[in-house]
Amino acid sequence: IVDGITSDGGRAWEVKDKFVRRFCAVQHLARSAARAFNDKMNEIPALDPETARVSFLDCSVYYLTNENDEESAVIVERKLEGKFRKWNSNNGWHNGQDT
Repeated sequence: IVDGITSDGGRAWEVKDKFVRRFCAVQHLARSAARAFNDKMNEIPALDPETARVSFLDCSVYYLTNENDEESAVIVERKLEGKFRKWNSNNGWHNGQDT
């Protein structure tokens, strides 16, 4: 990115905005799929009711401008309270695998 213009001639801000909008749309689709999955799980009579279900958090986009009038966008989710175990990462690591 040079002077706010990407290598393909688009504005850097437009590229970032497109990314965050797509991320939120995918998050919404994932939540819908999780609800459908959980509904099917709930139809299994022999399934222990304590079996974990899948869920996704709402996400929001904050558009920020700094003191130099440079714009940025950040994706935020509500903070979850409690203790959690990390099961996987975005780079392919999963729990049980040596680091």
